[in-house]
Amino acid sequence: MRLVKKNVIEFIIVFLCCILLYPIIVYVAKTYINLKNLPLIPYHYYIQVWLSFPLLILLGLVEFFKFKRKIFGISIAFIGFLWFLTVFLEIYSKNNG
Repeated sequence: MRLVKKNVIEFIIVFLCCILLYPIIVYVAKTYINLKNLPLIPYHYYIQVWLSFPLLILLGLVEFFKFKRKIFGISIAFIGFLWFLTVFLEIYSKNNG
């Protein structure tokens, strides 16, 4: 029971960190990186997709295999995958009307 409570707290912390990372990534993309020539897709999506979700999935896999924290690792990787899926579907819907 104590292990489950610890894993739930870790999952909530990671989830909140992911939510807080999004505006920072968008701000950096809009302010410091000039990607305005990309067609039909708001340029901050490229930064979010290519930086955020692979790092989360990689962190989740490292936690799962190296540190043997299975629930924590799976939860991080799952958040990264859901984040990628959300952005991919939004980009797809914008490009296909």
